[in-house]
Amino acid sequence: MKNLALHPVPDRHARGLGRAALAALLFLALTAARAAADDAALVTRRYDVLPSIESYFTPDSVNPGDPFVLRVCGQGDNGAGVEDALRDYAAERGVTWPEGSGVEYLPASGCVEMRNTEANHALFRDVVARFAAFQIRARAQFVSVAPDAVAALGLEDVLGGSLAPEDWSALRARLAAHPGAELRGCVSMLAQTGVQTTGKGVVEAIYPTDFDVRLLRAEPGAPVAAVEPRIFQTREVGEFVQFTPRVDAAGLRITFDLTPCAVLPPAWHEFAPAGFRGSLAQPYFPVFSFATSLDLLEGRTVALGGATVDETGRGPRCEVLFLTAELVGLDGRRVPFAPRTAGAAPGLVSRRLAVSPWHLEHFAAAAGSAPAADDTAGTDGETPPAPRDEYERALRAIADRGGVGWPAGSGLWYEPQAGSLEIRNTPENVERFRAALARARVLPVQIRIRTRFAAATPEAFEALGLADRLGAQLPPDERDALFARLDAEPGVETLARPSMLTTTGAQTAVKGVTECIYPTEYRNRTLDAPRPAGAPTNEPPAALGVVAEPRNFQAREVGQILCVTPLLSADGSRISLDLAPTLVYPPEWKDYAAPPPDAGAAGAAAPFIGKMEQPFFPVFSVATSLDLKSGSTAVLGGTLLDVPGKGPRHQLFFLTAETVDLEGNPVP
Repeated sequence: MKNLALHPVPDRHARGLGRAALAALLFLALTAARAAADDAALVTRRYDVLPSIESYFTPDSVNPGDPFVLRVCGQGDNGAGVEDALRDYAAERGVTWPEGSGVEYLPASGCVEMRNTEANHALFRDVVARFAAFQIRARAQFVSVAPDAVAALGLEDVLGGSLAPEDWSALRARLAAHPGAELRGCVSMLAQTGVQTTGKGVVEAIYPTDFDVRLLRAEPGAPVAAVEPRIFQTREVGEFVQFTPRVDAAGLRITFDLTPCAVLPPAWHEFAPAGFRGSLAQPYFPVFSFATSLDLLEGRTVALGGATVDETGRGPRCEVLFLTAELVGLDGRRVPFAPRTAGAAPGLVSRRLAVSPWHLEHFAAAAGSAPAADDTAGTDGETPPAPRDEYERALRAIADRGGVGWPAGSGLWYEPQAGSLEIRNTPENVERFRAALARARVLPVQIRIRTRFAAATPEAFEALGLADRLGAQLPPDERDALFARLDAEPGVETLARPSMLTTTGAQTAVKGVTECIYPTEYRNRTLDAPRPAGAPTNEPPAALGVVAEPRNFQAREVGQILCVTPLLSADGSRISLDLAPTLVYPPEWKDYAAPPPDAGAAGAAAPFIGKMEQPFFPVFSVATSLDLKSGSTAVLGGTLLDVPGKGPRHQLFFLTAETVDLEGNPVP
């Protein structure tokens, strides 16, 4: 075999080959490290979602008119499934999709799985939160306010209104610091939509409702009787809230069927006379309660009440309930609002608004022949983006009527699946748009009812010319002027300000009363004198007296009771009301027991031992049906009552009804 000679390679060539090999190895190492780093930067996480995500991202045109055909998301004729639609939806809200990222919808597991960077996961968490399970966190804060502190705290302007979170925080701080206000129980609960929820913090007060009076023999001139309570019943004293919440598809509006109640510790009225061994006392419970149906914008607080309750040991107090509701996920976070960010510019804000699809559809049909909104210029000299459908075209037409401008980066998007819209614009244009929607009756509205019970001396009644105002409907400026005169007149007393928020057609009631319990029947029983020693047993004993035993107790609510059912006309300009306000004053008592006879008189009968009291209640009430123009005030009453301890008083009742949006703004 031939030997092969190995020829040495020149040094310069060896050095070149070594550098090239080293560079290649370094490139491969950097590429592998970069790939490993990219893979490490992408994180896979799962997010729980509800099946409703399918109906949100699957157009109705997939299987039109056929409810029995199962729609499979991600497949079918529409060509865009949940995953593609959700990817685009998230991209509009700032989520980017680097190489290797992706999203997958897993309907069997009820979740969405996404692979992306940590920064994009932080954004996507808020984006997908509106499609996840949520519940309602509700807080009901009971507040008692002295009458002279109502004006100082500005409560009359707040009652029946909706407060933003920052406004409620500021007002709550003022209430906590004011000596004339007391923050009572705050009933807080988590609830599911459509489920009746109850929360209470009470003391179960047990008291007798039936008595047995036993007669005891005693020396002449000192007859006595013993009281034995027999039948007891329970009254819960404290705060009690019951409601059934429902959330709209947009997650913006929470509808409440609400029945809260606050029962305060009782005062006691004694029906037993001196000399009784025992008590015939009955409790008088001060009660503040109302029942209504209302819509509350998510995250805001509504103020309800204003009824006056005579609290035991404290006198008249104005009772108010503040109800706050917000949507929270199963992790306890508030469900966030993830606005569109594509094309956002400095100075622009994004806002979601709930709309009434029914009213928007009718407006769009009526405006079908109107010029297209994208053919006109806004007040800022910019041409708005072209609308996607006839509903957005109608919304743009409403915006143009309201003088809304469309600067660069602004936009308007309507979500028919949720019955809501999103607008991105300057704060001034957003407010113009909200007002324009209200004028077009496209925003959901409800009815705010504010009332006032008042009493005037005959002199003040004549001096203020109130007789000419009775039966009138006052516009807001005349009402404010009249109320200012009433507040300044010493002969006029404002007794209560019940104010409510309710939906059209809902029966609403509010009470600020004391449950006055009194007997409706008495039984007379004779107390016999002791038999003298050696007296014949066949002779009846002498009667020392007759005792009155109260029986069959019943309750009468003393205070203000307001029952009203409002109905809004189709055009929103007229409110029809079935109205029944009642004011019951504390009673005077009349004792029907016979006075004790003169002991020295011949043939004197045995005296009564006890009282046979009955209450006399002064009552002012109205029952009527009337129509009001939104924002105007009806003046009713004028009857003259002899009020115990005050003399004759003219009774007055004022009622203001107006349509308001979910933020509490009057609808023009």
